[in-house]
Amino acid sequence: MILNALCQATDTLDQPEIADRIIRDKTYREDLGSQLNIRLGIICSNIHNVANLKIDGHYNFKHCRDRGQRVKDLLAQNTFIYGLNANERVDGALPYQHSAVIATLQEIHKAYCVVHTNRYESSIPDDPIRSKEHEVPIPMVAFAVTMVRAALLHWQTGNFVDMKFNADEHVNTYKYHLQVLEMMKEKPETRKKFHRMMSNLYTATTNRSDNPTAGLHSIQILDLAGMEE
Repeated sequence: MILNALCQATDTLDQPEIADRIIRDKTYREDLGSQLNIRLGIICSNIHNVANLKIDGHYNFKHCRDRGQRVKDLLAQNTFIYGLNANERVDGALPYQHSAVIATLQEIHKAYCVVHTNRYESSIPDDPIRSKEHEVPIPMVAFAVTMVRAALLHWQTGNFVDMKFNADEHVNTYKYHLQVLEMMKEKPETRKKFHRMMSNLYTATTNRSDNPTAGLHSIQILDLAGMEE
């Protein structure tokens, strides 16, 4: 994963010489990778700590009699990623739009991405209107969801249990959501719905407010037909 990130960075910055050395020189590759790994670990820990502070309020644990079961239900079908409708029920047409996810995205944006807003590009560049509507990048959303899920795991016994954060334990979650989001982006029938979702997330993320609204391998709740274009 680190090697892929380094190669993508050299490609983005048009540095073929560095890319070639990364591939050929093991020591150079490991030195660069270790620096990136340290930086990534710090970022993950910081955002995980922020997500921890938000979980109780955003999932209403205070008024929940059985928090352990509540967490189990939230994790069972990735229910925790979905926004709520007017009746405070999970809305399958609002994937990745739960207030906890949005609040975490806001923190990521504020801490690390505010100077890179110009990189929030539309996934539909050939549309005269949608091409002008920015989107939150897929990796950023997958990262936010991974941090929220990691924070929920602290509550799976019903009470908060402090655990040292280990990024390696959550790689599969991150990769899974990358795949789901890429699928939505690439499929013709969901391409516009994906754009609208990511554009809505961009608006919610960059227009920060103090009260945002909006099983690992299951997306059974997902209501693609009901999603807005």
